[in-house]
Formats: sequence, C-alpha cells, structure tokens
Amino acid sequence: MFALFLPLSLFQGFFSLQEPASVETAAVEEVDLPDWLPIDSRGEWEHLYTRRLPELQENIHDMESRERGLARLLAEYVETSPADESDVLQLRETLAQLGEDLQRGRLERDQIETRLKQLTSFFHWPNPKHWALHHGPGIGGILLVLLLGLWGIGIAARGVLRRANKADDDDTDAAERLQRAETLVAVFRKTAAVILVAFCGLALLGELGVNTTALVAGVGLLGLAVSFGSQNLVKDFLSGFFMLLEGQLSLGDVVSIDNKLTGTVEDFHLRVTRLRDAQGVVHFVPNGSIKTVSNLTHGFSKAVFTVGAGYSEDPDDVIAVLEKVLAEFAEDEAWKKDILEDPQILGVDSLGESEVTFKISVKVAPGRQWAARREMLKRIKVAFDLEGIEIPFPQRVHYVESSQPKPKTLKRRGRGQS
Repeated sequence: MFALFLPLSLFQGFFSLQEPASVETAAVEEVDLPDWLPIDSRGEWEHLYTRRLPELQENIHDMESRERGLARLLAEYVETSPADESDVLQLRETLAQLGEDLQRGRLERDQIETRLKQLTSFFHWPNPKHWALHHGPGIGGILLVLLLGLWGIGIAARGVLRRANKADDDDTDAAERLQRAETLVAVFRKTAAVILVAFCGLALLGELGVNTTALVAGVGLLGLAVSFGSQNLVKDFLSGFFMLLEGQLSLGDVVSIDNKLTGTVEDFHLRVTRLRDAQGVVHFVPNGSIKTVSNLTHGFSKAVFTVGAGYSEDPDDVIAVLEKVLAEFAEDEAWKKDILEDPQILGVDSLGESEVTFKISVKVAPGRQWAARREMLKRIKVAFDLEGIEIPFPQRVHYVESSQPKPKTLKRRGRGQS
C-alpha cells in the first residue's frame, strides 16, 4: 500500500496538475492552485473558473432543457396538427437555431476547460519557467545545505583522524587508538550522511509539492511493520551498535567469529561485518548472529610456539642457544619496534614421542605475531644447524647396543669432575 502511495504522491506533487472540477451547478468549489502560478495567471484562472465557466454551464443547461421541451412540443404538434406545415417549419427552425447556440456554448466551455488545464499544467510553457523561478532558490538552498553538510562531515572525520594520529608512530597504543578512530569515523560518516540525505530528501519533496506529512506517516507505518516482521534486522543493528560502542573490533583487526570463521575486518556496518579470510574469500556476517568475537590483534599480540630438539640434546644447551637467538632478534633494528617485551623461553613444554619441545612466547605489536614467528623459526633453524643440535623429523634409525649414541647430558660429569 505504501509502495503505491509513494509514486502517486511524487507524480501529483511534481507536476502540480490541477484538474478543473466538473461544474454541474452554479456552486463554486474552492481549489488550491499551484504555488508557482503567477498573479496574472491566477486571476485569469479564478475568473474563468469562478464566473465564466459556471455562467456558461448554467446557460448550456437552460438551452438543453429548452431543446428537450421544444422537441417534445414539435412531436406533439406534428401528431395533432399534421396539416399545418408552417408551424412545424417554424418549430424546426427554432430547434436548429437553439442547436447551433448549444454547440457554440459547448465549444466555448471546452475551450475554457482547456485553458484552465493549460494555466495549471507543468508542461505548458511558460509554466516550467514559473516553477523554476518559484522553487529554484529553495531547491538550490537545500542542495547547497546537502553539499556543505557532506563536506562538513568529511572535515570532521578527517579532524578526528588527525587528532588520533598525533601521537608517535612507534606508540602501539596510539596505533590502536587510530585504528579504533578509523572504525568509528567510518560508521559516523555513513550514518550522518544517510540522516542528512534523508532530511534533505524530505525537504526536496516538500519543494516539489509532495505531502511530506503523509509520506513520513507512511514511512513510520512501514518502519513499524518492519520492526514486527524483521526482528533479526533490528537485532543486527543493536548488536552492531554495542560492538562499536564496546570496541570489540576495528577495521584491519584479525578476528575469529564464534571460533568458526577467522579473517581480517575489511568493513564494519551496524548491520553486517565484512571479513576476508586467508584464502581471500570475503564473508558477510550479520552482527545479530555473532555470539563471540575473538580479536587476535586487540591491544597487543603474542607469538607463542614450540621448538623440538632430540632426546640426546642437553636441555640447558638448547635453552642457551634459544636465548641467544631471541636476544639477537629483539635487538634487530628491523624488528625492534615490533617487540613489546623481551622474548621468554617458558621451558620444556612436553616430552614427545621423538622430541623434547620448548615453548617460546614473544609479546609483539598487534598483527605482527605471524611474521615474528616465521622469522624466529628461521633463525632458530640456522642456529641449531650451526650448534649441531638435532631437530627431530620422521625417520627410522637402527642402532646396535654398542654403537648407540650416548646422551650429551653425560658430559656434565666430566665438567663436574674437572
């Protein structure tokens, strides 16, 4: 119903077509003329509609009544006095003259009605010029407000980003604030732009003659229907609002949704969140369906991994090599800004089937844990090779009892005895 009402309102309001009311009697109806109609055209329309057309319609009505009466009289006279041809001829001449007068009256009535339509029709020149002169300044002002408003929204958004970006680039907290600010600014710009366009659109419709009160009422009824029929949509918007308010995620964050879907936040709306996973696949997740957001790059990140060494290796020697590698990594100029705390070797993590695993933890800047882990693994592999530390891998080795290698830990006895 609302979908039918809207185009009809637009059509009627834009063209401002006023169809003259049919005047069956001398009574004159009050008609609202288009606001752009100039005073001279308005005066001509009121004269034709309120005086000339009712008088002419009344004369036509009287002539039609007289014509019907003379026609009945002629039929009766012919039936009762068929021999008197002179009277019949006179009646016929009177009827013919009355018919001509009636035809002229109807023609003049049609001309007046055509003129009334021309006076109020948007398509009849110079009415488009009158409409432009009357509504042009208002429409121009609304469009100017729209452009200035969008420009002002952009200026405010850039100002917020500049303020958030004033801190030192090496400051991790500042980088996180900038990331949060970018997310808030993106949502603010979209929401403010939609509200501004909506208000300016209503103002433009008002300038075009549309009954905006009825339109707003129709939109309100539509919104009420949507609120009852689309509860999931309302849930999406509310969830998105609180996710934004609580800072659960930002543009560029790597998040895991409900421990099922992991990807980088490419865009965030109040209704839907757009993620791109490691394979480049884009996922659109309705905010109302999100139960748990696991943010892998919120505040800081950690590269936590294990390194395996053979059972024949001395754990203390392995830890010493790892400490040296991690210390050199933390002092490397290319990685120093990403390391937030000294790397930690948490010790022996497990005694596996074929290896002893050592757990390492490094606190790094948000999103840098994967690159840091890859770099450290590469350096540890090189250091183990140089120090002769065995890195177990799937293989099968046969030993006889006499040739079985002895654990390097036994060397401690020699050091202790010396």
